[in-house]
Amino acid sequence: MRIGYYLHWDLSSESGVLKKVMAQIRAWQNLGANVHLFAISHQLPVCPELAEFPITVLPNGSYLTRNHQVFKLINKILDWKPDIVYTRFATYYPALEVLMKKIPVIMEVNTDDRAENRLAHSAVRNLYHSITRARLLSGAKGLVFVTHELAQRFAWKGPQTVVANGISLDAIPWATPVQNATPRLIFLGQSMSVDKNKPADWHGLDSLECLAENCPDWRFDIIGLNADQFTRPLNNVFFHGHMKASEYSAIVSLADIGIGSLAFHRISIFEASPLKVREYLAYGLPVIVAYTDTDFINGAPFLHQLPPDDTLTAQQINAVRDFVYAWLGQRVNRGAIAHLDWQTKERDRMAFFRRVLNL
Repeated sequence: MRIGYYLHWDLSSESGVLKKVMAQIRAWQNLGANVHLFAISHQLPVCPELAEFPITVLPNGSYLTRNHQVFKLINKILDWKPDIVYTRFATYYPALEVLMKKIPVIMEVNTDDRAENRLAHSAVRNLYHSITRARLLSGAKGLVFVTHELAQRFAWKGPQTVVANGISLDAIPWATPVQNATPRLIFLGQSMSVDKNKPADWHGLDSLECLAENCPDWRFDIIGLNADQFTRPLNNVFFHGHMKASEYSAIVSLADIGIGSLAFHRISIFEASPLKVREYLAYGLPVIVAYTDTDFINGAPFLHQLPPDDTLTAQQINAVRDFVYAWLGQRVNRGAIAHLDWQTKERDRMAFFRRVLNL
């Protein structure tokens, strides 16, 4: 099978999205597919991690030239003659309709786009997306949702499946249990909002800050964000800014607990499968979350689920304390998370590709 991957993203630095795309491509190649990444990048050159992949990249261009850039890329995709094109459901460009009329396109839906756009993007971009999203969806031959909640919310009538986010277990070293005198917690995040210096609202940094205030003897390491993104400095919170996975691996390995996004409810999401949580679990860290995980619908001993709320109560903080101290010096067993591996996920996704092609 020849799979073209169309991506509009910043390829100049490592990110959760880019790590996912690379893991998907590797898995498809391991399953026998011929894959080529076709991308429009916000910045160039692309990061070194992409050197192993067949890739065609064009610069983003300005608002006035972007559709032309997409059209040039579409022509390169058509020249490559893929059997199917995979892409993330994102921004509509008229040039994409040329592609969708000639090649079956499957779109991956990662979020409630309307709710997220209201928080993360400008009013103009939000209006443009609300006007054009139906055109983009109508051209798809199939949708892959990362949660059951999203599948129900979109109520799309065409071919669809649910494949939650995964992780490359072989690529992440299981961390040896540590014997910290006091708990160490870690949060992986990045800024994704209209103000690029402001953290995404669904991170729930206010809840994280509240937890840090109420547990002053614990250490909190924050990767991907800066100190000015808390309302005030706290002696037990350490901000490390943007780091590559190879750079923050040592910090994660010293942690006892991972912290997932704590405010997905602000974008009307109550079920999720975040990449950061899979990364924590791959290292062996138990995790604090505030949503239902798609791969653990009935919960798991290593996931502490807070209610979707903007305020942490004293009772909830005490429950977090109990969870953290119960897991000190322990790690999550790899066997309990084996189904999170991308190889398992991508077999299911490629089976869906074949089903769409045979329609």
